[in-house]
Amino acid sequence: MIEEPQRTPLDVERGIGEWRMLGPFYDHWNAARGDKFAPSLDEFDLPGLALNIIPSIMILDIIPPKPIFRVRFWGTQLVNVYGLELTGQEIGPDHPNRFMVNCWSQSQELVISKTHNAFVLRLTMESLRTIDLAVLRLPLSSDGVVVDGIVTCDDFGDEKNAFVRYFEQN
Repeated sequence: MIEEPQRTPLDVERGIGEWRMLGPFYDHWNAARGDKFAPSLDEFDLPGLALNIIPSIMILDIIPPKPIFRVRFWGTQLVNVYGLELTGQEIGPDHPNRFMVNCWSQSQELVISKTHNAFVLRLTMESLRTIDLAVLRLPLSSDGVVVDGIVTCDDFGDEKNAFVRYFEQN
């Protein structure tokens, strides 16, 4: 790895339009939640998403009282890019993969804030070329009060193969 990835906040209202999957993903979640702060997992209706988005989705269940998340759904695109199959696994601060520790930390932020977590992650390849990954994490709530799940979309743009190479090397 040349340098640590750079994380830049992404404005959900204005900044996600340039990302092919994030706009439709957010619109689907927003329609499902109605006037609540977050929909339940059933209301979110994963199968109702566009078929090109589902492979880039991760769904986390929160396991109280400890700050651990269990991966309920880990899309096939995530398996291909990250080289990991995480369905059914727990993610916490001691996970052996540093990107999953970052995921855990960002998910903790969302649980506390009860609002979206959106950012662009800029990675530097060994060739010194940079590639950008946009991530949008959204809360889920079965009771309309507590965040008990998180749904995330990773948008690799047109750089999927570059991300595969990056994660193979790092």
